[in-house]
Amino acid sequence: SSGDLIGEIICPSFDVTDSEIGIFTTSKLMKMLSICDKKITLSIADKSQIPKIIISDNVYDQEYVLADKFLIPKVPKVEEPEFDVNVSITTEIIKNIIDAKKVISSDIVKLTMVKHLEIPMLKFTFGDNNQYSDKISYSIVVDKIIPNLDLNFSSIKKKNILSFNKDLTKGNLYLSKDGLLKFTFESSSLIESKYFLVANGK
Repeated sequence: SSGDLIGEIICPSFDVTDSEIGIFTTSKLMKMLSICDKKITLSIADKSQIPKIIISDNVYDQEYVLADKFLIPKVPKVEEPEFDVNVSITTEIIKNIIDAKKVISSDIVKLTMVKHLEIPMLKFTFGDNNQYSDKISYSIVVDKIIPNLDLNFSSIKKKNILSFNKDLTKGNLYLSKDGLLKFTFESSSLIESKYFLVANGK
């Protein structure tokens, strides 16, 4: 959890002792994992003076120092609204959104509704909200128009969510006009993940 973002991952075949641990800098842990082979061994040394995750593969042995779990903010419970949009997302949609974000450095993606040949579409516009900023937009088909939809989200966090789940076998995007974006993913390895992203200023 990080203020405007909450994630939950379920991995039924994860062979690690049940533990409650504190990970303060997820980006640092992801960098360490990114250089590993596909097959890695994880163990948690939480009984030592300095608790850590031991990460091993055929090349490296790494130690990621854990944070005191009492310093990690409690994850709030999400009261899910009745979502106004529910659309399936594919690997192609994920790739297109990630590629669009790569073009624009701004951390803003605006979500609006448009019609193309009378077909309702959810439009993602990457770029700052002023006429002097570069922008790129991408739209996906939805089942209905939400009148006056105009929401801004963190494009960096949105890109990261999609990047981590680009090998999905099934994915859905849910949007509430009140400013809540939800993603769900399933993978071939039976991993399920769920993310909630709150709109800027909500």
